[in-house]
Amino acid sequence: MLLSSVASLRASPSQSRLRAADGANHTGARILGCALLTFLCACPKVEPMPAPPPSPQPVTAREGCAADQVRTTTEVVDVCIDLYEAPGFGAPPQHFSFAAAATHCAERGRRLCAEQEWEAACRGPAGQLYPYGDEFDPEACVVGASRARSVGNANSCRSGFGAYDMSGNAAEWVDGPLMKGGDFASDAFGARCGARARAAAAEESLSGVRCCSAPQL
Repeated sequence: MLLSSVASLRASPSQSRLRAADGANHTGARILGCALLTFLCACPKVEPMPAPPPSPQPVTAREGCAADQVRTTTEVVDVCIDLYEAPGFGAPPQHFSFAAAATHCAERGRRLCAEQEWEAACRGPAGQLYPYGDEFDPEACVVGASRARSVGNANSCRSGFGAYDMSGNAAEWVDGPLMKGGDFASDAFGARCGARARAAAAEESLSGVRCCSAPQL
């Protein structure tokens, strides 16, 4: 009985091989697991990227003004002024008498600009002699020419506040009555932001208009 019990406890060769293989697999799994754990622990932790902050809404020069105006703000002036002279972008500038210019603005719920407002818009934040700078550039605006061009056609003829054609093309009526900026035939002196002409000169020049209004903010 004792011998048979001992024999029953003695494993067969095939059982020994299975146990050995199982042990090897278990040991291999442990080694692999430890190696993987070591690798993961050794890797630097990667923090998730934070969500970007929302982009601030741009503050534009038109804030508080109609879509076809730009805002001119200085220490003494705060006004909305038309982006383009009448009748607007892409059209030939229109000739106005002083009375017709005043009526044109009133019909749009606006008014003629004061000379100080108009000139501030032309000079820009830096107070320049011309819309584009302090040095006269005969190619920047429609000046020294034989005829006017479509409104807004001269991209470089833009003031620091964003208004177009405030030098040359068509002289523009302001309250006074005065005309500002010179027309297409003007020279360097007549095309300055500070240039002015009396009403009598309207018979000899192309006189246009752009309107002003109070900001809504």
